[in-house]
Amino acid sequence: MDLIIDYAADARRRGFPVDLLICGQDVDGLMPELRAQIERLQLGDSVRFEPFLDDTALRSELAERSVYITASEHEGFGLSVVEAMAAGLVVICRDMVPLNSFIEHGNSGWMLQFDGSEPDMQRLAQLLSSTEKKISMMSDAARQAAGAYDWDSAVPKFVRHYRDALQEV
Repeated sequence: MDLIIDYAADARRRGFPVDLLICGQDVDGLMPELRAQIERLQLGDSVRFEPFLDDTALRSELAERSVYITASEHEGFGLSVVEAMAAGLVVICRDMVPLNSFIEHGNSGWMLQFDGSEPDMQRLAQLLSSTEKKISMMSDAARQAAGAYDWDSAVPKFVRHYRDALQEV
């Protein structure tokens, strides 16, 4: 989270509007440090924390946003990324397995190193400078890429594999 907040601050310094919503419970007890960071970086009302959003509130928030960002250093399955893509959000994430198997940089998402370097910040600025048409195209590409993981597409594959396995028994 601290990296995402740093990147939001850099984007704001470059003149981009920042409306960062951080969802989820503070299981690691980092909230005091994160709030201090937001204060120090003068992000004020640009960052909001929501420990829990029900489905209706989450859908409403997703409809108001165009980007989903995660700086996670470890990712098991990447389900949150696929869900964000299915919602039509442009995903910004690290170039790492399994996330880079879901996203095509510049087409259905955006990959950063999250190393705080100027080239990384410039790549973020490049995305944030995109036209509405480009963002719309990326959103459509994200939805299409996520479609491969839709239950209607994924379940028949699982059923086929189970049937094959049962025939071998």
